[in-house]
Amino acid sequence: MNKLEEIANFARKIHSGSNDGHGFDHIERVVNLAQKILLTEPSADSELVLATCYLHDTYDEKLTTDVPKQKTKVLNFLNDIGISKKVSDEIFSIIDNMSFSSNLSEKKSTDFEWTDCPRCGPPGCDGSLGDCSYT
Repeated sequence: MNKLEEIANFARKIHSGSNDGHGFDHIERVVNLAQKILLTEPSADSELVLATCYLHDTYDEKLTTDVPKQKTKVLNFLNDIGISKKVSDEIFSIIDNMSFSSNLSEKKSTDFEWTDCPRCGPPGCDGSLGDCSYT
């Protein structure tokens, strides 16, 4: 099993049983949308993008009562499967800064423009990469 498959399985376990719109079906839609976008962005780091998609809600306050503890579990998991500190830091930075509210006072800059909102495609489209561009 490769690292991305391990990350997907880890996220699947966290989201199992969630029926509030944050189940693994939501994650699969986000990943599928990212894969389509990645086809048009050959210079993007696809493993980083997809890992972030799988993990983007794993320590969300809607799914856990103890965000710092859950974030530590995610970090420990990434360490256990051999993800470097640099990559882990980048994943966490993206997740922690992708929400609309986290960018209200100061727009964060990354190589890949992330927005956690349903502003993509037809009404009802669900995906974290609502507005996404590689810079």
